[in-house]
Amino acid sequence: MLALSIYTIGYLAKFYQEAIEAVNPRSLESLWVIGASAIQIAQYGILPQILPLGLGYTLWMFEYNIRAASVLGVVGAGGIGFQLKIYIDGFEYTKATTMMLVLLVVVTVIDVTSSHLRHRLESMS
Repeated sequence: MLALSIYTIGYLAKFYQEAIEAVNPRSLESLWVIGASAIQIAQYGILPQILPLGLGYTLWMFEYNIRAASVLGVVGAGGIGFQLKIYIDGFEYTKATTMMLVLLVVVTVIDVTSSHLRHRLESMS
C-alpha cells in the first residue's frame, strides 16, 4: 500500500502541475485587471479550469491502483489479489471468477463515474 501511495502521489503531482500550467493566462489576467484578489483568481480563474482534469486524473489513478493491487497480490504482495491467488491455488474457480468479475465491475463503475463527473464539470465551466 505504501509503494502504491508513493507512486500515486508522484504521478498526481505531475498531472496536477501540468493541468495548472495549461490554465489560460488571459482569464487570470482579466481577473487581475478587474481587481480580484489572489484567492479570487485561484477560485474563479484556476480552479474551474483544472477541476475536470484533476478529478479525471485522480479517478484514473484510483482505478489504476485497484488493478495494480490485484496484480501485486497475485504475485505475493498481499491485498486484493492475494485473496484471488488463494482461491485459484485452492481450486475454487467459481470464487476466483466471481472475484475477477467484481473487480471488473468496480473498475468499470469507477470509469463511468469518472467520465460522467468530468463531463458535468466541463459543462458547468
